Amino acid sequence: MHNSFVDGFCLKLEGVLQPCDIKQVANMLDIYTMNYDIKPLSTELSVSEYKLPEAYYVFMVAKEQDGQLSETSKVQYRMCIEKLLFRFGIPLNSITVNHLRLYIQEISVSSKTGKKLSRTTINQRKSIIRSFFK
Repeated sequence: MHNSFVDGFCLKLEGVLQPCDIKQVANMLDIYTMNYDIKPLSTELSVSEYKLPEAYYVFMVAKEQDGQLSETSKVQYRMCIEKLLFRFGIPLNSITVNHLRLYIQEISVSSKTGKKLSRTTINQRKSIIRSFFK
């Protein structure tokens, strides 16, 4: 029984290997991958299918209870963290430093104008992310 990963991989081998060799590779991959759930990587995510992790809600409640954030700051915190979590759509404990670096690079530019944001704004967003992951 072929899966889409094996089928796609074997298509790439056409013209490189003989058809009988491709069939053998397909059979071996089917056996090897039978206990794996292989899916294409995607950075797209349907918001309706995504549930924010409990850690997000705990963090936001703690920030609100601190009473040190203005309403504007609370909105900034929510926006920054929610965008991060929706951007990658992976479990929180799977987010790596490289994910965070990529995200900070992306949010360093205005989505409306395409211009680089001020150093102050970028540092504010970094601070929010650091605070959340602590």
